[in-house]
Amino acid sequence: MAFIKKFLFVLSFITSIQIFSSSVSGYVYDINTNKPIPFCNVFIMNGTQGDIGDEKGFYSLDNLSDGDHTLIVNIIGYSSDTQRVNLKKDDFRRIDFFIKSIPIEMKGQEITGERAEFTNSISISRDVYKKEEFDFSPQLIEPDIMRVFQLLPSVVSSSDFSSALYVRGGSPDQNLILYDNSPIMNPFHLGGVLSTFETNSVKEAEFYAGGYPESYPNRLSSVIDVKSINPMKDDYHVVFDASILAANLFVESKIYDGLSFFVSGRRTYFDKILPLINFTFPYYFYDITSKIDYTYKDNIRTSFTYFNSTDNLSLSIEDTIDIVALDWGNRLYSLNYSQLLSSGKSLALTLYSSSYQNTFDVIEILKAHSLIYEYGSKLSYFIEKNSFKGKFGLDAIKDSFDYFVSIADTFNLIDLQRSPYTISAYLDGSYNYSEKFIGQFGVRFDKYQYNDIIRINPQVGLKFFLSKSLAMTLSLAKYSQYITSIRQEDNSFASIFGEMWLPIESLYDPQECIHTISGIEYYLTDKIFISGEFYKKHYPYILYTTMGQLIINRENPENAYISSVAGSHGFEVMIKSTYNKASGWIGYSYSRTEFLKDSTFVLPYYDKTHNLNMTLTLPLPLLIYFSTAVNYGSGFPYTAVVGKYRNYYYDIESDSIGDGGWSEIMSGYNESRFPAYKRVDISFSRKFTIDDFSLKLNLSIINVFNFRNVYFYYYDHSVTPSKRYEFTQFPIVPSIGVSGEF
Repeated sequence: MAFIKKFLFVLSFITSIQIFSSSVSGYVYDINTNKPIPFCNVFIMNGTQGDIGDEKGFYSLDNLSDGDHTLIVNIIGYSSDTQRVNLKKDDFRRIDFFIKSIPIEMKGQEITGERAEFTNSISISRDVYKKEEFDFSPQLIEPDIMRVFQLLPSVVSSSDFSSALYVRGGSPDQNLILYDNSPIMNPFHLGGVLSTFETNSVKEAEFYAGGYPESYPNRLSSVIDVKSINPMKDDYHVVFDASILAANLFVESKIYDGLSFFVSGRRTYFDKILPLINFTFPYYFYDITSKIDYTYKDNIRTSFTYFNSTDNLSLSIEDTIDIVALDWGNRLYSLNYSQLLSSGKSLALTLYSSSYQNTFDVIEILKAHSLIYEYGSKLSYFIEKNSFKGKFGLDAIKDSFDYFVSIADTFNLIDLQRSPYTISAYLDGSYNYSEKFIGQFGVRFDKYQYNDIIRINPQVGLKFFLSKSLAMTLSLAKYSQYITSIRQEDNSFASIFGEMWLPIESLYDPQECIHTISGIEYYLTDKIFISGEFYKKHYPYILYTTMGQLIINRENPENAYISSVAGSHGFEVMIKSTYNKASGWIGYSYSRTEFLKDSTFVLPYYDKTHNLNMTLTLPLPLLIYFSTAVNYGSGFPYTAVVGKYRNYYYDIESDSIGDGGWSEIMSGYNESRFPAYKRVDISFSRKFTIDDFSLKLNLSIINVFNFRNVYFYYYDHSVTPSKRYEFTQFPIVPSIGVSGEF
């Protein structure tokens, strides 16, 4: 533990530094929603000191002289505000602003929050999406965060049946998905068709396609960091939604000064309604999300988050004899504490328990469960001084894995339990060297129980401004992952009940990936932003296993792992535009992904060479909003049937030759591709408002042109030549929804 002692020494030295001058810091909030406003301009009237707030609305003004000062805050789209403060020597004050949103129409250049972020920070392979963007996107029955991310050029969806994300050649088990700083193991319903995140409770979601800070642990490919809303502090708010699939109720309210809460619940109702017309639908899911938030003395904030998603499938005969019973879902308990220590310094602590449980029972003969429990603590210290922003942290994580398959309670096919821990320390920082150059750096130290050495993962990022509107970026980073999953090597309903997680055993090194990214960012106008990135991901070591390997090696499951080498490379272009209430983007990506299989590099089933996406949200007359999403891409690889042969067998008793049926002759692994994928979705919405009550109607049509996108082929070999049939993905799917709030 020598490295932790050294890290704590450095941390204690940094935290002991005092700023012997007066300072003011605080947050800027929307007066109506009580939500932080990012990237506001805060400055001293008739002075030289000023600051642009960060993405959380926090600002800090240091090295202020004694006496009276007038603080001013402004940002496009909000009213300005001023506050006076009298400072004494070595004084520190917390001053928050609450400003009101106003309609604007301006000519000339606007300094928007996105433009301020472009000027003051590095955002390599990063996008942030607000709740409104999820609500306006075309909906597959329900608004869905993951479905929006699938429209990004960095992301590939394996099929219409899955909202899992394949990011720049990485598989879904390499994505870190967080909710309020805590991991969610499998955030999907209906075998992956919908995600578990109910959008009323979501404030924003931050997505990293690569090059992410080292504060994010134990994943190789990408990060989806979802933040829940901060409940209202001085009022109440109720939202109800209903679609053809589910109903949802969301409530947020103040309890007393400084203490507020929200609770959100969603449940499908087909299993309750369809029996009324003599049709049985033995599946349902529900989500419960809640948060209690407490602010004390303006500088201490504590919140507790509860997240529960559950799926249930039960097949029986006349409700008496159970045939199949399936339950799977997530549980999360997360406690977050943050404290503003002094100007530009703060402390944060997260304690969490996160689990994913999957149980399976077939007529009480075949029984199985896959359980993972993760317990974690994260301590972070933030410092911001002049042009430097730093984050120092310690993580401690304990995992518990339990994977079990048995037949008739007498024969165990798989029985595996493991409980490794990981202890980590990290540093992330950025420094604005000048108006032309911003540097970013990070390093992470991991001690995994089943490995003897300490893993060191560095990260560096650079941003160089060629002009006020044009910048070049570069990032190089290394990541490690200490868990893996049971995989399928084709796309036939892969991971339909979620990932089945396993730890990296002591016989193996952890999985590793090296990201190299270079890019360009350009504001063509204040309304049009263009970005392009080249990337290369090198996987010098990956591990996975299959169900068959676990059964074969049931006596020694540590021998069931398959090691390989993989890599991906490509480039992406994205054009984003916002004009008044209209917005959208066009994205294109070229990519190539390969992994080593039987001494030959082959394509995984989710490799997509070309991928083109377009989204558009447009206001129409009569207060109607129109949204569309268009996707065109290369078909996925598959192993084709290229021939057949008849099997015969000899019957000793009759002394005759019998017909043993047909066997298929297969091509090389994934040497063929399905036809190109095409889909157009549209959505219309209209909001009606009466006093404090509003009602929103939504009509969405998925695959409006009814394109037949092939999922797989199957064959009838009883005729010659054999006849091939297509199993296609979603046909045209209309859906309606209604939402009300007050």
